[in-house]
Amino acid sequence: LDFDEEFDCFLFDEEIFETLDLPLFVRKNMQKNIVNEMWHCADYVFYLLRKAFPNYEYYWQFEFDVFCNGEYEKFFGEFENSDDDLIVDCFDNLKNEPDWCWLKNSDWAYKNVEKYKSFFPVARLSGAATDFLYQRRLAHKELFSKIPHFKNDWIYCEMFVPTELMNGGYKCKKLDGQYLSIINHDLNESRVFESP
Repeated sequence: LDFDEEFDCFLFDEEIFETLDLPLFVRKNMQKNIVNEMWHCADYVFYLLRKAFPNYEYYWQFEFDVFCNGEYEKFFGEFENSDDDLIVDCFDNLKNEPDWCWLKNSDWAYKNVEKYKSFFPVARLSGAATDFLYQRRLAHKELFSKIPHFKNDWIYCEMFVPTELMNGGYKCKKLDGQYLSIINHDLNESRVFESP
């Protein structure tokens, strides 16, 4: 990358978030704290970006706790010719993991639907998939407003995105390649941020 180039950046706050007209429902409650709840609705960032930058074919998201070693050109090069609508880590059918924690209290949306999971530290969505998912979130909002919240949970992003796209006929694939590895650190124990 040439660091002398200028890039568009997008920062959002609660006022910008409210333009989406989407709730921050988490664990049976409607939350008002965007800072605490956006992790549950990480797909919302894609909708905000799509509104701000509508002319892109694909959008990448790297979560704030992802360390990148600088091999960006090689990494992105691996997916340059891919027309997949979703590229995400740990993409799998939930038939293979029926005890996944985010399945609990999701029947209000997915009772007789084939369900999928994913992991969002690094994810790519097509513009078409982003538009589709935004409309599905709005439909879920309408449905969720009519059911008892104490018995149901707002669908977690890492299940919502692949489940909706697979059932909507979109192309999804697992993120893998030689320039990516997922390593979980317990930052409370290893304190890796003190000596990176």
